[in-house]
Amino acid sequence: PDYHVLGDARRGSFYVATVAAGQLVRAPMIQTSEQALEEISKGGKWITLDAKAPALSAGIECFQPDACQLAKIVGRWTEEQITDHSKAVLEPIYLQEAFITIAKKVGKMVPQDIIVSSKVP
Repeated sequence: PDYHVLGDARRGSFYVATVAAGQLVRAPMIQTSEQALEEISKGGKWITLDAKAPALSAGIECFQPDACQLAKIVGRWTEEQITDHSKAVLEPIYLQEAFITIAKKVGKMVPQDIIVSSKVP
């Protein structure tokens, strides 16, 4: 069936994607909560794959990936579909740049009594 996917992209944003006839027709893209709410208000079936549904997803069904269901879907594919999918390069989708913080003080992340001296006996 056709459906939209909503997920928490952290930092106050959400990702939205669309699937039609079992195919991804709109890749996941980052949206503000306002943009996501506007998308949801247009209707259609909405799901989330988050273990805990995002705050603005009232009424959106929560699903978890199911290997048996995926196997049934692939079992209905033609030889050509299987060949085409097997040639695809799998790579992670990064929706946002990494957010890394550096500890302000030495030992903040590691207790002082655990820090080992660099001196060799």
